[in-house]
Amino acid sequence: MTARSICLWAALLGCYTAGAPLFGQVVRLPAVMPPSEPYPAAATRPAPWESGGKYGSADPASAAGYTTAMASRAGSPAELPPIELPLPAFSQPAPPDPDRPPDARDGFFQKLLFSYEWITGGDGDEMGVSDLEIKTILALPIPSRKWPLLITPGFAVHYLDGPTVPDMPARVYDAYAQFRSLGRINPRLGAELAVTLGAFSDFEQGADEAFRVTGHGAVMWDWTPTTKIVLGAAYIDTYDTDVIPIGGLIWKPHPDLSVEAVFPSPKIARRFYWRRACTEQVQDWIYVAGEFGNDTWAVRRGAGLNDEMNYRDWRLLLGLERKAIGGLDRRIEIGYVFSRRLHFDRAPGEVPLSDALLLRAGLTY
Repeated sequence: MTARSICLWAALLGCYTAGAPLFGQVVRLPAVMPPSEPYPAAATRPAPWESGGKYGSADPASAAGYTTAMASRAGSPAELPPIELPLPAFSQPAPPDPDRPPDARDGFFQKLLFSYEWITGGDGDEMGVSDLEIKTILALPIPSRKWPLLITPGFAVHYLDGPTVPDMPARVYDAYAQFRSLGRINPRLGAELAVTLGAFSDFEQGADEAFRVTGHGAVMWDWTPTTKIVLGAAYIDTYDTDVIPIGGLIWKPHPDLSVEAVFPSPKIARRFYWRRACTEQVQDWIYVAGEFGNDTWAVRRGAGLNDEMNYRDWRLLLGLERKAIGGLDRRIEIGYVFSRRLHFDRAPGEVPLSDALLLRAGLTY
């Protein structure tokens, strides 16, 4: 054997001897799959979309459990937790806004309201009144959606029956627009400001007295989760009073009871479950309420005299209301009207009126 052959065989023997430990390590590694469960061929392996559903079924060879099943076959099933897929972002609904009324609509139009009211009357000093009113509520995101501007244009006609002395027009009218802004100053303090501009007359009297400006402002503080404190004032612009206070408490111990002890319009309302009004979308309420009635018109009396007429009263009402969120609300009220008086700027001054009954019905969409 030549020296060259001897060197070649010696090199091969050295490589074999040095590589023996490496081959031993490879042999001692665990198999990728147990010998009793050979790896399925690619042609027979189930694909994720073949076992039904977006992510497959519960079959460990299907999509959702595929990775876990392969790890289990590698010998460590307990070390890998089951795969949990996160829910899409759009599946999490936004929480309701506590300051947004449940019947508020998205967009410019909010409500359309119609009401009819009748106060009994007769001969002598018993003046009867029949009122028809229609108005709509519109909303603008000014200055923002959290603090919107509500615009309420309206028109009303009042049919007057008596008294015969002094002489007075058969009808008077209201044509107005209210601008109302409300929102929260901070999480516990809210504010409201409203101004009403309008013409209130019999449309025969064209003097400046027909145009009037009224309004109110108030703040509401969340004292507790169930109690709110209201404080403010209203500018009514009458012959003897310009400003009246607004104030009181609003207490709502649970969703079916509301106590609004707020002057000048207190109200106690109780929800009751009757017939189809057993959901949050359709609700029936019964309530007792008080009202301060005050209206002023510029009129032309029978002798051609321009005058300003003011009618004032107090009212105690019992009402029923069905609220249909997104539908047609209905209410009917019966009441007792007292402390009635009719006042003219010119003779004969103030005329006392007898107490009367009131009936009122309204629709809101």
